[in-house]
Amino acid sequence: MKYIIFFTMQLCIMFSSNSQASQTTAASCDYCSAEGKKITALAASFIDGQKIWIIDQQGTDFILDEYKAVYTGNDQMLQVGDFTVEHVSTHSKNSTLSRIVSNTFTVNQEALRNIDKEISHIILPHDDEFQSAFEVSLFPQLFAGKMSDRIMNDPEIKSQFDIIDSQNQELKANLSISIPFLSTSLNLSSQITVSFTDGTTVTMGVELVTTNGTNVKANLKFEQARDKEGNILPIKSSGLSHYRSGVILNSGNTGNMEHFASWFETLQISGIKVITVRGGGANTGSIKDCTYVVTTNAQGKKITELVCS
Repeated sequence: MKYIIFFTMQLCIMFSSNSQASQTTAASCDYCSAEGKKITALAASFIDGQKIWIIDQQGTDFILDEYKAVYTGNDQMLQVGDFTVEHVSTHSKNSTLSRIVSNTFTVNQEALRNIDKEISHIILPHDDEFQSAFEVSLFPQLFAGKMSDRIMNDPEIKSQFDIIDSQNQELKANLSISIPFLSTSLNLSSQITVSFTDGTTVTMGVELVTTNGTNVKANLKFEQARDKEGNILPIKSSGLSHYRSGVILNSGNTGNMEHFASWFETLQISGIKVITVRGGGANTGSIKDCTYVVTTNAQGKKITELVCS
């Protein structure tokens, strides 16, 4: 099974450890000034004595500045304006700690590139349990969950997620904070195309989710289903009147006609009449062609008739 996936990365805002007693927080920025780092650290302050890492990403290099939050208020009601920050130390891009961060970034990027080679266009085999976009559009969440499991159970993909988890564990051990992908907030997204044996397709979004910066997994979300000619399938009955009315639909231009008729009937609205005509006697044969026409009756109500042969 071959997959390809494209990730769009976004900057993280803040990650924290779970211990209030030795609270450690990190915030990131790109090529930020000394004043910008101080302002970012101040904005992240919320408890006296808190350690704050400002991680300045400069390409594949990282400069780490450590700050300490100092509470300056006179009561126990903590306010943003009641803090100042003290600069403790700077770890240059050649320091040991910065090199650890940079190495984690590089290794994670390579793992993502390897995942990229394995995911994106998923072609399901002829004997797959899912045969058509018409079929899965009736239960999109179930389909998305099963496809997420398939990706995470693929040995090649799982091995890359294991590498990412291992790197994040090491980073957490060195910085005492959970930073899943350094300059990402785990809002990694992509669009996956799933092709079915009947030529129909489904597009799905993907995000990477994690617990405490480790145990990263892919979570797919259903976006759109399309017929064999790329027409978007409506997911509500109100959209049926705009989907190729008056066209003779068959397996050559639409997809699996059994699943099409089932999908159409499931989305039926008041006034839709589904007529199935099978050749060779009643209830025999298979659906080959379907035609439906949307008309308006004397009361102004839309009437849709679907005839399949």
